[in-house]
Formats: sequence, C-alpha cells, structure tokens
Amino acid sequence: SDLTVRLLNEVVRAGDRIAVVGGSADLLGDLRKRFPGLDFAHHDPPMGLRTNAEARRQAAAFIAEARARFAMIAVGFPQQ
Repeated sequence: SDLTVRLLNEVVRAGDRIAVVGGSADLLGDLRKRFPGLDFAHHDPPMGLRTNAEARRQAAAFIAEARARFAMIAVGFPQQ
C-alpha cells in the first residue's frame, strides 16, 4: 500500500526490525532488496488465519518474540 511504502521510506530507520506476518518469500526478498538497511523477520501463517485460533496464537507469539519496532500483517482481504 502507499502508506506502507511511505512508512518504510520516511519513518523506519536503518537497522530497524520489521516483523511481517504473511506475504511470500518473494515479497520478503523484494523488500530486502529495496530496503537493505532494514531487518525483516517473516512468519508465513497457514491459510484461514482468521478462523484458526492456533495459527493466530502462533502469529501473535512471532510478533512478540521478534521484538520488532513495527509489525505488518500482510495476509490479504478479508483476513486482515
């Protein structure tokens, strides 16, 4: 989204850790190329995150354990 790009370009600082829940390995590769100074941590939840309590717990635990300055949920509509 435009907001995400603006956040990454204008707010996030070199060395910041960004936790990303969802998205593909290709997306993370693209982000790492475009923003090489950032530390991206990735969690790939299963389909149906919205209705899977254990998957939601795992995603929340990943975000907490990542100790990231920002967390982004990239699971698509209507999951978000």
